[in-house]
Amino acid sequence: MNQNPNKNPKSKNKLRIIARKTLSNLSPREHQQLSGELVEFLASYLKHHFPNALRIASYASLPNEPQLDSLKELLPTRQFLYPLLGSEDEINFYQVTDLDTLVPGSFGIREPDPQRHAPVTPDDIDLILVPGLSFDLMGHRLGQGKGCYDRFLTRVSTTPTIGISYHSQLVPHLPSEPHDRPVNYLATNRAIIPV
Repeated sequence: MNQNPNKNPKSKNKLRIIARKTLSNLSPREHQQLSGELVEFLASYLKHHFPNALRIASYASLPNEPQLDSLKELLPTRQFLYPLLGSEDEINFYQVTDLDTLVPGSFGIREPDPQRHAPVTPDDIDLILVPGLSFDLMGHRLGQGKGCYDRFLTRVSTTPTIGISYHSQLVPHLPSEPHDRPVNYLATNRAIIPV
């Protein structure tokens, strides 16, 4: 019996293992260099192609993900929003002006403190930077496996999205399901790719 790989969670789990291994094989110096290249491309692209995207939903990266903290410095006129994972794995964004005020949260990810940071409604977000373990060239995303971003993206169906990934994490094809929302662009350490 042939199973459809698009609906096989085991194939997604295998791909997650491979992607995590690829990321963990990079040295801290390589992460720093690749992240710097990615942020430079992304900042330039946003200045020229999204000048009116003033409220940008970003995220505090995990150690093996591209580090985006310096993007805030390169785009000082933009407001950056960071996610807080709620009790039912829903994402809500908060405006953060100082990254040092983020606190350790779910899964060791730095998150906003709702006592200190102002919440932002999904309708007030101009652009969303989307993390992923891997992306394909059609904009499909392989996340950590909890579906948090997948659920959030259904709430902001017309807001432009940019998947963030090292170029080495791009693959020809990823399993997808009808409810998955592909990103509109891919930002890597080599280029910004419209999909």
